Amino acid sequence: MHRTVMQYNLEWQQQVGAAEETITALQAENVKLQEEATKLEVECQEAHRELQTGFETWKQEREGLETEANEKVQALLSDWKQDRDSMHNQAMQQVQTVLESWNVEKEKLKTETKGQVDNLLELWQQERDRLESELYNQASAASVAEESLKQEAVKIAAFEASTTETKKQLEGQVANLQNDNNVAKSQCTQLKRMVEGLQHQMTSAEREAQQAQLEALAYEDEVMAMRRDQSWMERATHAQQQALSARMVRYQGELKDMAIQSIADTSKEQDQLRHQVGMMSRELNAVQMAAERAESQASMAMSEKRVLEAHLHSVEKTKLSRSKEMEARHRAEMSATRDAAGSIVASLEKRMVATQKVARGLMTQMEKDEMSKVSPQLIGYGPSATPYSMGASVSKPKRVAPKTTPLGDMMKGAMSTYGISESSQPKRQKSPTRKGSPLRREMQELKKMQQSTPGGAASQVRATPAPTARKLSMSGTVDEMIDKSFKWADANIKDMRSGH
Repeated sequence: MHRTVMQYNLEWQQQVGAAEETITALQAENVKLQEEATKLEVECQEAHRELQTGFETWKQEREGLETEANEKVQALLSDWKQDRDSMHNQAMQQVQTVLESWNVEKEKLKTETKGQVDNLLELWQQERDRLESELYNQASAASVAEESLKQEAVKIAAFEASTTETKKQLEGQVANLQNDNNVAKSQCTQLKRMVEGLQHQMTSAEREAQQAQLEALAYEDEVMAMRRDQSWMERATHAQQQALSARMVRYQGELKDMAIQSIADTSKEQDQLRHQVGMMSRELNAVQMAAERAESQASMAMSEKRVLEAHLHSVEKTKLSRSKEMEARHRAEMSATRDAAGSIVASLEKRMVATQKVARGLMTQMEKDEMSKVSPQLIGYGPSATPYSMGASVSKPKRVAPKTTPLGDMMKGAMSTYGISESSQPKRQKSPTRKGSPLRREMQELKKMQQSTPGGAASQVRATPAPTARKLSMSGTVDEMIDKSFKWADANIKDMRSGH
């Protein structure tokens, strides 16, 4: 069944809605990522602030410990020096006092009694020994104080070593915190890059949605143009029908030569059109991504292909200028399908090949039917039988190649409609993927059936009609076949308008 513009618009709206939902989801994810990035930045700032605070606290504690240790050492040294000086001064004062008192006593004793000198000397010696022992004890106490000072210095060195170790540990912790800070910064950078990537994806999705809207608008414009072309085709049908009878009377005597020339012209022109389609397919390689979204339209394109094939067969068989209009419609349908999906161009090219083969079969069958029905008097031979059928050795009539043929006019008109120049057409290039296509296999089976079944290609066309097209009976005279083909084409056009 043919798909209407409303269905295409609905599909495009659904695609646009899906794209908008994707954009909304990406925006929500972007907001979440931005919030996470902001949270990580705040955490990084807090960690950096804590690191600075810890470093300042450690520095203050280290300075306080060093100051306290220095103060303790200075206090111990000053106390020891004061004790040593005071003890030395006391000892010297005592010695001086004793010496003074001893001198006084000595003089007194000398003056009073010399007999007591020995006793005084002994007393003096005893006192001297006592003082020396006291001085020795004081020196021992001083040495003990020095040992205690050395022990305190060892303790201070151990404290300084522990302080250095603590400093190293704190420096390691500071380095770890700095590494964590760098890792957090790198994570923030990665999150920012992810946010930028998501923003880029959102921009791409928005561009795709806009492109889809533009394609929908272009498709609507082309549908309106197709409708205008169909109305023009209907107006031109009557005039072409009037010209048909005159052309058929003029070409009946030269039907065989015209068929051969038309087949040759059709082959060349179909090659040119096929090459043009190939050029169009190469130009459409840039929109291969859009073809993936148009896979759902394949069934509609296949039904349209069958309708156009059947219509082109009937028009080429009758050699009417109606073929020009149907070829223009075929080209318009192909252009609309090309804008929707680039992958359909290959199927259109295969359709052209199949059309040429079926046209050749139809031309051959038409030639046989027409030669069997035309009276011998029109050809210029015997009263009841042709010389060719009786085996007479007569000279064949001189072949007069017409300047133009109905099929040639049709193909040239289609080429001029789409701006295709005959001189600009390069040589035909065979498609590498045509050999094993389903359409080629179908045409081979059709050819085999044509060889084994009476009636030729025309009967095969009647046996395998398009699913959406009406049946066309190719029996009777040429005029009857022409009338039937026009009625069949008009009925198909009405069905296509009504959506059947």
